Amino acid sequence: MIREKELRQRIIEIPRIKLGLFPTPLENWTRLQAHLKRQGLIFSKREDLSGLALGGNKVRQLEYLLVDAIDRGAGVNVHG
Repeated sequence: MIREKELRQRIIEIPRIKLGLFPTPLENWTRLQAHLKRQGLIFSKREDLSGLALGGNKVRQLEYLLVDAIDRGAGVNVHG
């Protein structure tokens, strides 16, 4: 079984082109927690702060896909 430290290292070694501002912060939603009268914490991942429109997983995926496209000799990328 792969341990967390080893997994993180493997991910770091995968080539990518940085497009966004990652990692994005977690925000504690204390007012929602109070409104719902919840004991546990409620967090939201602020993907809107990635630096690009709509950000998030689409941008992260594109960071890896662009490396592959460039390695294959692509000169133009159309992403929809």
